[in-house]
Order: sequence, then structure tokens, then C-alpha cells
Amino acid sequence: MGLHVHEYFCDKCILFFVLFLVCCQPTAADVSTTTTTITTNIVTQPMKVSMVCPPYTWGTNCDQSCINCSDHCDQDLGICKHCKPGHKYPFSSCTQECDTYEFGRDCEGRCLRKCGTDCLERKQGICPVNIWYYTFIFVMGLFMLTALRIIFDLHRVGKVKSIKVKLKVKVDQGRPFKPALLSPVFFQRPSELDKKHSTGRKQDLLQELNARKISSLGGTGDSLA
Repeated sequence: MGLHVHEYFCDKCILFFVLFLVCCQPTAADVSTTTTTITTNIVTQPMKVSMVCPPYTWGTNCDQSCINCSDHCDQDLGICKHCKPGHKYPFSSCTQECDTYEFGRDCEGRCLRKCGTDCLERKQGICPVNIWYYTFIFVMGLFMLTALRIIFDLHRVGKVKSIKVKLKVKVDQGRPFKPALLSPVFFQRPSELDKKHSTGRKQDLLQELNARKISSLGGTGDSLA
């Protein structure tokens, strides 16, 4: 933080010798910008008093503002290194706000590059909301939730099952046959299956008995059926 020089004149003179002849010991309240020549018992001359301006002020009486500078500005010229976001021209105390399509520190950001259009504000460069983009996201979210709900319901009621090929092993005289694919006859009721099976066995037995009888008689007799 530099020193700010004021032209100062006072009438509170004392004898004080250090390196220079000093007429008085002023305070900040004694500062004036009006040129006045006074006569003392020591010397008649104006004096220069050095004082420090408060932060973000500059000028002869510290009456100029540099509040938009990112740090404290020069107290005599008001120049600062950088401007706060939303302002530009640090060489003139950052008094100018960002123009259209500008944002950020020293207005170096470009809205067209970031948003494709102008920004909503000049500090952070927030882009306007794209209603079509958020509508698409919302619709896709609803679609995914609906699909998940349907899949969950189907599993819960047992509608979704893995497809399997069922095999049945027929057993005859204690020896298993080769596996065969199920035919529609196996989906009939057990009572009907038993009935057909017993009827077929009876016919086979009668034919076998007739064949044995004919062979024993040595002729082609009538069937016992």
C-alpha cells in the first residue's frame, strides 16, 4: 500500500529539527487542498504531508473509488492489476462494466464461445437454460422409470420365465430309453394316460398269446380275440 501525498498547510508550528525544517506535526484531520501561505516564527512555506488512503480509494483527498478492482489500487492514479468479475479496464479503476457477450475478470470471458449466445449475467457467465435439452432429459427419465416398473411387475407375477426344453425318460423293463422331447400326449391327464397304457398292454398280451397258441398247434388257427 503506497503513500498518498497531500499539500498541507497548518498554523500549529513547533521547533523540530531532524533532516529538514518542519513547521508542524499535522494529523489526517488537518489536511486541506486549499493553498495557503502562513508566516511563522521559523519559516514561511507550504508543507507536504504523507498519509495513506483507505482501501479501494484514491485521489487527492482519497475521494475517488476503485471498489471494482480485485485488489487495492494505486492511490495517486487509481490503476490496479485486475478488475473484479463483471468489470474491465484496470488502468482506469475498473469503472466500466462488461459489454454484451463478455463476462468474468477483466471481461475476458466470451459468452458466444461458452453458451452460443449471450450470458445471463456478467460475473460467472451463466448460460441461459435450453428448454429442449431439459425436456428431452425429463422424457427419457420417465421412459426409463416406466420400463423398469414394467419389468419389475412381470417378474413379480411370474410372467417372465426362461424357456426350457423338457425331457422325459421312458422306462421299460427297468432299462431307460433315450430321452425324447415331450409330445402333446404327455400333457394329458394322468387318468387318460393310464387308461390308454393299460388298453395297449392288453392288446399286446392277446396278440402274443394267439401267436404262441398257433405255433403250438402248428396251424393258423383263429385268434383268441
